[in-house]
Amino acid sequence: MKPSRPRLWAGLGFTLLFALQGLYLIGFSLKEGAGLFTLMALSVVAGPIALLWLIYAGLQRSALGAWKYLATGALIALAFELLLPVSPISTTLLSTFEQRAVDAAQAGNVTSAPLLSKRGHPIGIRLAFDLRFPRDGAYAVSATLWPEEARYQSHLLGMSHLGGIAITPEAPPDGEGRHRFRAGTRYRMEVDFLPGFLYVAEHDQGTRRAGDLCLHLRGTPQLDLAGLEASLRDGPATRYRYEVSIGTASYFVRTRVAAAGQTAAFRPGDIHASALREGAGDCGF
Repeated sequence: MKPSRPRLWAGLGFTLLFALQGLYLIGFSLKEGAGLFTLMALSVVAGPIALLWLIYAGLQRSALGAWKYLATGALIALAFELLLPVSPISTTLLSTFEQRAVDAAQAGNVTSAPLLSKRGHPIGIRLAFDLRFPRDGAYAVSATLWPEEARYQSHLLGMSHLGGIAITPEAPPDGEGRHRFRAGTRYRMEVDFLPGFLYVAEHDQGTRRAGDLCLHLRGTPQLDLAGLEASLRDGPATRYRYEVSIGTASYFVRTRVAAAGQTAAFRPGDIHASALREGAGDCGF
């Protein structure tokens, strides 16, 4: 039977589409340095192309029309899209929608206040802010603090995130570091920060009860302990630069800084003094 020109063009078109899908996967795997995965990607590309042309060869002996062949190729392409971890069509569309949602999320009403111990002493900083998302989805929200005073810009005197983010109303976690948010709902989030030199027990641990404090200054090699304690004792208050960032689990969606600014002024020395008043000793780790 004479080859059908429409079927031939359809076969060539789908071959190009499958090749683009496969090259997209191969490029991603090479970028990630996944050598074995790249070899697997090559075999994945070859499979649909071989199947397409086997069907084409079989159709030369039948009267099956070009439209049915076109539908067969479309089904193979659709299966390819659904099965591939990344692809030029579904990945691009999904990441575009997710990026627009991340870019349109609204953050505001940022406040900062002392984080109090169970005895009412200041031991850190609580950063709070509102977030509203334009569409339902799972988003990763994070916040950072960085002191403006140069003497506090170290891992011991800087502020570290304590535990998770408190969210009101509740946004259930998805098990991958994100939470599921509803479109249009205003969420209030609170993030607690402790200085690097202070540890708070989150659970009962041996002789320590949940909420007990300890200092792990001495566990740092080559530490000028006297100089650090002098900075805490005599150092001034400082403002902290904050950033609130939003992202998703997608490799192709850029994390966006939704809010940035300055906190009120806090003095790390007051936190150190609070810990000493509560009898905080050396952590021993």
